[in-house]
Amino acid sequence: MALTVLPPFLASDVERITANITGGVIAIVLGVLALGWLAVFPTRTFLPVVVAGVATPVVISFHVMSTAEFICVLGPIFLAVYVRGFYPVGRARLLTAGLTVLTVVAMLISPAPEYLSAYIIVAILIPAAAESFGGLISSLLSAACTDPLTGLLNRAGWELQTAARLQSRRRPQQTALVALDIDDFKTVNDRLGHAAGDRRLVAVAHALREVFPAGIIARSGGDEFTVLIDAATAEHTAELSALLAGRLPDVSAGWAFTEEPDIDIRALGERADADLRVAKAQRMRRSSRPAHPTGPRLEYRAEASG
Repeated sequence: MALTVLPPFLASDVERITANITGGVIAIVLGVLALGWLAVFPTRTFLPVVVAGVATPVVISFHVMSTAEFICVLGPIFLAVYVRGFYPVGRARLLTAGLTVLTVVAMLISPAPEYLSAYIIVAILIPAAAESFGGLISSLLSAACTDPLTGLLNRAGWELQTAARLQSRRRPQQTALVALDIDDFKTVNDRLGHAAGDRRLVAVAHALREVFPAGIIARSGGDEFTVLIDAATAEHTAELSALLAGRLPDVSAGWAFTEEPDIDIRALGERADADLRVAKAQRMRRSSRPAHPTGPRLEYRAEASG
């Protein structure tokens, strides 16, 4: 399947070059399939990214002009930048390496003549663009979604991470949302200074990472934190609550649970906040006791505070 690059009235017989459009047709078919996948599974982008990474090298492998090859190399470069910017570093680098190899191999098997330097340039250019521009995008995105003091997610990061986590679930499961608040934090700031308050916030963030290693943790306010937990069985929740009470006795917690397949994270957060207010009210009534409840209102809460 071939077409002339230049029409007869613009080129002599010597200048007419034929271009094989088979690669373009294959790429279009792959693109349509990828779009169909996204229409059905809009949050599962890994497969369409892989398809995009295959499509451009396929086009390159059928090119008969070096100029056209170099124009097509822009596709893998932009894809590598995107992958490095929005995917985890390890997976992004693996995809970039595969994309680079496919592109160079496509250039090797294409009919277009190339100097050795062209292959070397492409092999360096794709990963270099990914690490420079894609790495910059990743750093900016991370900074925009991270609380600078504690290193936890901020509100923007919380919304992105929870949405991605919930949309990637394959089957419904019980999910728990925990709202936490440091008791009398204002007193710490007033009596000991803001530097002491900052140290307390960092210490709480560190403890939360240890208590909820698989959870999505965010600093949602000044002394407020939020955690999302998947597969939150009653036994697992009781275990986490007891561990939380032991590690952070001056932190009150409110819990909310749901098994709904379509979770409204804001509504779940409001329920957890309501439970937190109840927990803090109970804490105030029992202020004479050395320990106070920090978990969901189950039987073990009374045991922990008794």
